[in-house]
Amino acid sequence: MRTRTLMTGVLATVMVAAVASAAPVRAADAAPVAANGSVAAGLNHSCAITAVRAVKCWGDNMFGQLGTGDFDSSATARTVAGLGDVTRVQAGRDHTCALT
Repeated sequence: MRTRTLMTGVLATVMVAAVASAAPVRAADAAPVAANGSVAAGLNHSCAITAVRAVKCWGDNMFGQLGTGDFDSSATARTVAGLGDVTRVQAGRDHTCALT
């Protein structure tokens, strides 16, 4: 089943809903977003720069767009390993890029 990922607030609430449901899901491991509020939304995934300038991503990962080294989709924010001192993040349909 495909999911849709919607983001509300400041990385505090993440809603992952099946096409027939709109039940919100709290991102248990969400970290505060950096002062610049950098959040990027792709077609079915989102990523944000945290206060410590790391990147966390959640949502659909069919093409590896979460940057987690696997293809497992995630309803909670997952840290992208190997990235630090990130200043900008951008997402497209099925990809994500970060500037360090």
